[in-house]
Amino acid sequence: MSETTQADTAEPRERVLLCVDDEENILQALRRLLRKEDYRVVTALGGKQALEMLVRENPQVVLTDQRMPDLAGTEVLKRVREQYPETIRLILSGYADVGTILDSINLGELESTEFSGCDKAGFWHGDWVSNV
Repeated sequence: MSETTQADTAEPRERVLLCVDDEENILQALRRLLRKEDYRVVTALGGKQALEMLVRENPQVVLTDQRMPDLAGTEVLKRVREQYPETIRLILSGYADVGTILDSINLGELESTEFSGCDKAGFWHGDWVSNV
């Protein structure tokens, strides 16, 4: 007869996805888009707020915008990587910051990027680029 350990009976940890953007309407769109996924979606209005939320929320995934006035998305993800290397790091950008973003992929600061935008109806479009 085998013994049951505490690890065997522990509830699975809640999966948390942290979305970061400086525009509330984008965060609302992401919440709607991700509401049926198997994650609790939390949002941060800017990079500084995201860094404050990391300890409290301990997300498995961080999805951030690149261009924000307080802290660039690549800087947010660099800090996430330093403090939480197992966290999946993704970036969205509606701008052509391709060089900066690809440098971050090559440095291992993020997993992949989507060069996209949101049209007037709220639909996302773009192509995935990942570090292979």
